[in-house]
Amino acid sequence: MSKKSNIKITVLFVLSVSLIVAAMTTYLLTLYYRHVCFHILGGFCESMIENNPDSRQAVLELLETHDFHVTGENILSNFGYYPSNLGIMDTTAFWIAVFGFLAGGMLFFFSFWYWLLLM
Repeated sequence: MSKKSNIKITVLFVLSVSLIVAAMTTYLLTLYYRHVCFHILGGFCESMIENNPDSRQAVLELLETHDFHVTGENILSNFGYYPSNLGIMDTTAFWIAVFGFLAGGMLFFFSFWYWLLLM
């Protein structure tokens, strides 16, 4: 194998791994963001209910009208809601992660195939 071929394979391999890692990081950060938003909203609802106990039913009705849903250890969990049901249903970050992962995977397999051809 020539030095030029080794450099090509190394560049392709590094680029493919970088794309795969970037895709996974994007997806994990999206999950973390939803979790943080859920707890912030839960803390807000809990504070509102503590300051005005009569507002408990109004908070529940407001959450239900915005199609929220269940999880965690806060007031929203008591109402049966999850972070995934926060209403943030923007799938853009998910699709960016999927396409990045697919591009990285295809590039990885191409570089592996190219390496096998040169052997």
